[in-house]
Amino acid sequence: PEKELIKLREELLHEISSIAPTFKEFKFFMSDEFTLVDCCFAPILWRLPSIGIKLPVNRHLKPLLDYQKEVFVKPLTKKGFATVAINHRSSTLDAVFPAQIHDVKAVIRFLRARAEDFKIDPSFIGIAGYSSGGHLAALAGTSSNNKSVEGAVGEYLTYPSHVNAVVDFYGPTDLSVFYDCPITSNKKLTMKQRTKLFGEDIYDIPDKVQAANPVNYIDENTPPFLIFQGAQDRTVPICQSQLLHEALLAKNIDSKLLIKKDGDHCGNNLMPHHTKQMAAFFHALYNKQL
Repeated sequence: PEKELIKLREELLHEISSIAPTFKEFKFFMSDEFTLVDCCFAPILWRLPSIGIKLPVNRHLKPLLDYQKEVFVKPLTKKGFATVAINHRSSTLDAVFPAQIHDVKAVIRFLRARAEDFKIDPSFIGIAGYSSGGHLAALAGTSSNNKSVEGAVGEYLTYPSHVNAVVDFYGPTDLSVFYDCPITSNKKLTMKQRTKLFGEDIYDIPDKVQAANPVNYIDENTPPFLIFQGAQDRTVPICQSQLLHEALLAKNIDSKLLIKKDGDHCGNNLMPHHTKQMAAFFHALYNKQL
């Protein structure tokens, strides 16, 4: 029931908020190397938005918010990149597809339109995301020059929404064959999974499902990809990343798929050394265009 979910979210937010000061007092939380505590706690923070929890921005939570940014943002800022965290409508809470990709593209257009205000270079925009965010990053990349999923969100509709590079951390690709993979051969999509993104059963709307498949937008203008995937991931199985990677290569698009043999879906495939690789990937492509 929704009331129970709201109560559980409030309780979890309260518990997380209560330990925020710890992240200021103990330096090992903010060190360059992950500890066992980090490996357990960081994935919880990364997943809060997906369950409808947003940490409020205030002085009490600042140490926790700083920590939350540490893994993903620090390697990029060290390379001189400005970073933006995109808020988009959630299929769980707000709206069905394609609202999510419309919001992503609106942010990209906004950044180009307001580049001078923010003192950023709009000639290079890289996009990254993990899990469902990886899917949106991939879709934004392959549909860079395709107006069919552009949407009409925001004020800056005349600005382009293409991106120059994509990093996809274990994102889904094709829901119609989601568990068609040796590691998940004994799993089937639940009715909730089948209706969550579109508000309808995916087996009844094959055309809409394929409209969300990044593979279907790949063309000669698709930017380079870096894909991270865990071989032991049973939430988003490895075959999903392999489908995307192979489709990119078939169209002669630069793509690198990095598979962690013991990687799962719980954060061990999104560590500092992975995000450093992400930053290096973006930096190399930025320099290449100069």
